[in-house]
Amino acid sequence: MSERLNDIMIRAAELAENAVEFYETAVSDCPEGVSKEVFQALLDDEADHLARIREMQEGLAQGESFKSVCCLDEEEQVEDVEFAFRRIVEEYEPTEASSEEEDAIKAGADIEQVSVDFYEDWVEEAEDDQESDFSEQVAEEKRARLAVLQDLEYYLDDPEGWALSVGKGSLEGV
Repeated sequence: MSERLNDIMIRAAELAENAVEFYETAVSDCPEGVSKEVFQALLDDEADHLARIREMQEGLAQGESFKSVCCLDEEEQVEDVEFAFRRIVEEYEPTEASSEEEDAIKAGADIEQVSVDFYEDWVEEAEDDQESDFSEQVAEEKRARLAVLQDLEYYLDDPEGWALSVGKGSLEGV
């Protein structure tokens, strides 16, 4: 594995580890409800991503090519995280966010934005189509997580406005 790719994979793992640690804390600190479940879904998703990065690192360290260790999931994860948020919202009555939840949402958005920037930069620096496709897919996954956190913030701030914005009309009966 080239030094460049090794450095990229180390940074990818660091970002994922930081996100997992953050979401673990957010899950333990949030009261039961929408935020806690959203953070749990994001934690599960990020833990899967970290496992994928570590598996790729192991293969690369053993001399496998990037193409052979790269695992693209098409768009399954992007749809899963967005669907999970809407499913979670339907299970709870709207409540006002605590200051801890608001802080966690903002911190989570910051973490996801750093990852989006990292993967978008990797797309630009990719040495082949496989690297480019992989980093673009992960950037899209990270953008979807960021969008979920932004939706969560909007939902907690204005549940009716959020419902109208996604075409639900109203939260009555949801």
